[in-house]
Amino acid sequence: MALNFFSPQNPLKATRRRGRPPKDMLQRLRVFSWYLALKSKCDWSDYKLDVTFCLPGAVGTQDYAARPRTFEKIRKFGVVPERGSSAKRGFDLIEEVDRHPEFQGTKDIYESPFWELLDSAQPTLVTANEFVNKLLLGYGLMRIESEIDLSILAALRDRHGPTKELEQYFHLSDEDRFEYWLSHSLRKLPSDLDRITLLGALFREAYLGMSLKIAALLKNQLVDHLDRFFQVGWATPLQHSLKPLAHRRIIYWAFDPSETLGGWPDPIHLMLESYIVNEKSGYKKVREDPNWRNYCLAARK
Repeated sequence: MALNFFSPQNPLKATRRRGRPPKDMLQRLRVFSWYLALKSKCDWSDYKLDVTFCLPGAVGTQDYAARPRTFEKIRKFGVVPERGSSAKRGFDLIEEVDRHPEFQGTKDIYESPFWELLDSAQPTLVTANEFVNKLLLGYGLMRIESEIDLSILAALRDRHGPTKELEQYFHLSDEDRFEYWLSHSLRKLPSDLDRITLLGALFREAYLGMSLKIAALLKNQLVDHLDRFFQVGWATPLQHSLKPLAHRRIIYWAFDPSETLGGWPDPIHLMLESYIVNEKSGYKKVREDPNWRNYCLAARK
């Protein structure tokens, strides 16, 4: 029997039910991501997960039948589990699952700063910088000014003599040097989700700070990481929901999705990746041709 999974394209019906009110789409995608990550670690059914984690002390079939079906609700509806205190609930479900040897590390998905990045709908340069600094502290990274970087390298060359690698580094552009250190730092992060979070946070900071060459570099890396992340592994079922949401909230947060610029192809792509030419140059006639994109593709071959 095929399992029914939560999807933003199949929203919850407006029915009255007890419990907390439904959370927004980001909250549901967050808990569903946690669910997919833990399911990727085992072949446990929702029934076994409920009995193991939601019925402490259950001893018989009657108790099992009365289980709360928590994991089924998460799978079908993206219901967010409560993380109550011991006085109210007796346990924290996210913590409880993470303590199990089969599911260690799943809490990191739910508590990732990635969700805070997506939730920051209207960042400013100040808030973007604060978020980057928090990430650097948490990941054990630091900034080093380019002037200090060159001074250190100059001292190393004077002390140890020139090396091929050192000389190559000296001739890198500022952008290439930034990418060199970034690639080293990204490899030290614990997960792909952490790498996406840092790239997204750095992109916003660079964009808002008008460091546009660095912003373009970071955007390209971010898009590549997002594509790979949603192609394989537990995040694959989210490629048509969480992936476009990440693009919209991290890269294109300044665009109102209700606005339509009109025309085909994608207006945002056309606006940001186009040339400005003389209207009388003859390109307008080509642009108005329904097959104008084929002309462009043929010219690039």
